[in-house]
Amino acid sequence: MKIKITDKSTKKQLLDYQWPSAFIKNKKLSSHQPAIYQKKEIKNIENFFFRKFGYKTKLFPSARAAIAIILKFLKFDRSKEVFTDKWSSHCLFNTVGAHTNISTSFASPDLVICIHKWGEIKKIKVKKKFYIIEDSVDSLILNKKSLFPNNGEFEIISLPKVIGSVAGGLVLSKNKKFLDFCTNEQKKNMRLGIYQSKEKFRNNSTNNYNTWLHFESWNTYTDSNSINNIKKCLKNYELNKDIIAQRLSTIEKILKIKNDFKNRLGPVLPIQITKIKNLKRLSKNFIVRHNSKNISKKEKFKKYLLLPLHFGINNKKFKDYLSLLKNNLRN
Repeated sequence: MKIKITDKSTKKQLLDYQWPSAFIKNKKLSSHQPAIYQKKEIKNIENFFFRKFGYKTKLFPSARAAIAIILKFLKFDRSKEVFTDKWSSHCLFNTVGAHTNISTSFASPDLVICIHKWGEIKKIKVKKKFYIIEDSVDSLILNKKSLFPNNGEFEIISLPKVIGSVAGGLVLSKNKKFLDFCTNEQKKNMRLGIYQSKEKFRNNSTNNYNTWLHFESWNTYTDSNSINNIKKCLKNYELNKDIIAQRLSTIEKILKIKNDFKNRLGPVLPIQITKIKNLKRLSKNFIVRHNSKNISKKEKFKKYLLLPLHFGINNKKFKDYLSLLKNNLRN
């Protein structure tokens, strides 16, 4: 969701800066595209990430679509229950709710969506009797050892959140039957996929929500506009990693804050609000969100101020954020 926050220093309104996708503007949309399954192009993108992750990867129009494919493969219906955190994105509730039941109260779920928010790994501290989706939508993976941290069956990544593309979601799995199922599903819903893509590009040019948000729960086809845009943005994966790593080093020197990232990076650095002197003063310049470090029957959520690190933030704006924080951190 795009939240506008006022920045008095520039007298402008900033979009939710958690991910570079908030800065997507006027991406080129081809007026004509044939409804063709572009097997070779999709395979090239999947191989790009296979070389980085070391696990077989399948491409879909979004991470939401990837979740829907998983639920479809598992044959989930209204007799099943899916658990996820409180404070989760509405996208999760919309997608899961289109296929089965969702709950934020841990009872006896058939599947758990474990959200590794902002690149930080979350552990499941409950005896496993369920499937697991490792939700790493905004994580930049540095080492394959950080994948499947809870021995989950599936892991998902959102390309707009890591490379700044308009569309694209990845699902990783060790299950060959599931991967074959994905290949077959990628060929379907071509007309819906093209419609979805047009609406999505239009949405990102005007910052207005449209019907693609609803139909994404059934879309499995990645059209040529999305594929071409993803290909152009693939270079941003390494660029984003480098910029985030450099900025974390700067933060450690200037703010004396060490990060907890292990074998993966996040687009923002979460800072506990207990370390902030005057949160009210900073609330007009920074986003505050909730997160927990693990999933248990008694989850403990804390509030965090988010310091943006990713390539969607230019160097001047990043320095402005550092200056604001430097004078408002407790020792």
